[in-house]
Amino acid sequence: MKKFFAMLLALVMALSLVACGQQGGDSQGSDDDNKGSDGSAPVAYVLAEKGDTYSLGLASSFQTAFEKLGGTVVMETFPTNTTNFSDYLQKAIDKDADVIFAPNSITVASSLLPQANDLGVECPIMAGDTWESSVILDGMANTGLNVYCSTFFDENDSASSAASEFVDGFKAWLNANSDAYNDNGGNDIVAAVSALGFDAYNVAMAAIRAAVETKGADLTSVDVARALWTLTYDEYDIVLEGTLEIEIDGRIVSGGPGDIIYIPKGSHIHFQTKDKCRYVYTVYPANWAE
Repeated sequence: MKKFFAMLLALVMALSLVACGQQGGDSQGSDDDNKGSDGSAPVAYVLAEKGDTYSLGLASSFQTAFEKLGGTVVMETFPTNTTNFSDYLQKAIDKDADVIFAPNSITVASSLLPQANDLGVECPIMAGDTWESSVILDGMANTGLNVYCSTFFDENDSASSAASEFVDGFKAWLNANSDAYNDNGGNDIVAAVSALGFDAYNVAMAAIRAAVETKGADLTSVDVARALWTLTYDEYDIVLEGTLEIEIDGRIVSGGPGDIIYIPKGSHIHFQTKDKCRYVYTVYPANWAE
């Protein structure tokens, strides 16, 4: 999904840059269609964080899509905990970049955006879904910056009655609770992560209802846990202290200190202990990028 967003963003921006470079008249494609405002190929300055899988992954996908569309990419990375991005932004200006793509965290954005404004950056600045935040809106306040980001939820989209009902209810709750309102950034904007939390709650409730329909009055917390937890990877649990009991597809497996319990992918599981237990686990293979 992250790769899709990056390629979509690259496609939209590249096509926008092409449109800016077109002259009136003949609608047929030409070599000039894939050029920037100065007649050359559009240039994207991409800034990613070293060691950050999310940032580097989106940057790589963007580069592939943008270059495939005929653009030129200038790629740079910065160390974690960087707060001064002036030199990087100046390079983007010196390269006559038509767009800056910075798929980074909100923390980075809170430093990068004011510095971009101070330097007079005029080209669009793009990012991924991490910039879908009131922090970004605050950072753009009273600036001339042109910022774009992707999101997986739009509170103004009325296509779904369920979504509209959630938005109305969530805003009413925020405005009735000062602590919640302040924790939300001092506004009643519905962030995408709030919508995801709402969806997660409904999934949990659906699982509980399904368990109730199956067990009725005999329903236990074990039934609910079993309905909710199915492994999508192989897991190895190493017991450090106490006794760990795991119900794996209805079969109880227990282990003590030093024991390793293997749980195959696709298993329906429930963890329990008679007193207390400490353990560590590892999973394989697990593609955290997806």
